Amino acid sequence: MQYYWLVNGTKYGPFSMNEAGYPNEGEVVRHFRVAVKKMRAKKLGELYGAALHEKSKSREAILHMEKNNTIPTDITRRRVLAGILGIPYALLGLHESLEKLPLTQALDHTPKPVNRNSKQQSLDHYSIEEHQQALKLYFDGYYHRHGQAALDDVAYTTQNLAALLANTNANNREPGLALLSRYHQFGTNAAREQQNYEHALLHADKAIQYARSQAKPDADLLVISYYRRGITFFEQGITHEAAQWGAIQKAQPDIDIALSYAQTATPLMKGFIALEWGLVQAHTATTATDKSLVMKRLDQSYNNLSVSQLEDDPNFVRFSPGWYYLTRAEALIAMGMFSESLGELEIAEEVTPINLPRRFAYLDALRARAYLGMNDLDEAVTYVKSAFNASQAVKSEYNLARLANIQQDLEKSKHGRDREIKQFGRAFRAVRPNLFLS
Repeated sequence: MQYYWLVNGTKYGPFSMNEAGYPNEGEVVRHFRVAVKKMRAKKLGELYGAALHEKSKSREAILHMEKNNTIPTDITRRRVLAGILGIPYALLGLHESLEKLPLTQALDHTPKPVNRNSKQQSLDHYSIEEHQQALKLYFDGYYHRHGQAALDDVAYTTQNLAALLANTNANNREPGLALLSRYHQFGTNAAREQQNYEHALLHADKAIQYARSQAKPDADLLVISYYRRGITFFEQGITHEAAQWGAIQKAQPDIDIALSYAQTATPLMKGFIALEWGLVQAHTATTATDKSLVMKRLDQSYNNLSVSQLEDDPNFVRFSPGWYYLTRAEALIAMGMFSESLGELEIAEEVTPINLPRRFAYLDALRARAYLGMNDLDEAVTYVKSAFNASQAVKSEYNLARLANIQQDLEKSKHGRDREIKQFGRAFRAVRPNLFLS
């Protein structure tokens, strides 16, 4: 099956999709050579060899490359092909930021192989640094608004980085593997926020794979990689009540593994995973002993948070007092401690920066759930409405799904026929009918 591919508003193709979910690059090269440039294979081989200061590639080599999709993985060689044929970088899995670099910086004009290698490694280092800066912008966008638009870039960027790491040295490989893991973690976060859990778990598996591939795996990176896969299962369960128990059971092994790696992690990561472990366990805590253990973990989290360097956050956790009190409140709600949770949410609101609107949407959703648990339906409806508007603004399908569950519980209550509850229910269904049971 073939598809059209949209790059910067322009449609290209159709091209088939390869196993990694990208355009078949051999088809892309042949299309631009034949249909766009009207160039013979022999001519492309000559221009390609000249650009790289190598012998010309034969006609047969070019045709074989196109037919069998054996496009070079080396970034410089892909850039050369893109330049000769006018191919948008994204169609060859290259990040658009590389277009800012003169291609001559990536090529060696001396006959000494060692010089060419040195220049290539310098370019690799520059590219990794540039991708690191881009990832920071992506996460900033995710926390401040939403990461939906950037999610489309992740596939191309990860392919680009994987190709780079296959041909670089150890000095670049180690930070590159960590960066690849973090890109896939961003993909996990953004996809799960849109309730695309299948896509989120694919990214999560890759994040763990790259984190474990380092010669000396970083404990913090392993903790956050396993956590983000575990919390994907957890959130899937929270928003699908029929499958809640099974999903939380799937989450627990990853959260337990993350907690075990945290023994050698930084205080920031120790505190973060203790908090999240407590949250997950709170949803299955039934005995006084279970609940006591949850509270112990929550307290441990606070102790670690108080000695953490919050500005040192290479894994984009954004662990802060605001997040601590918000998550602690969610755990208390899960254990039926509704009144206590409202006090924690008051503190969370006071200390959460105003430029994190998604967290304020979570705050109001939790308040709605707490007031519902206390049978204060007027307050519950007020906060459902507030959270709905905030969640729409940040495009949080996950939070909207939680709110849909609360709205349905309101409708099942003894005041379910209340005019305000029914009216808002109709308005909610009008914009998100997929979130409600038939």
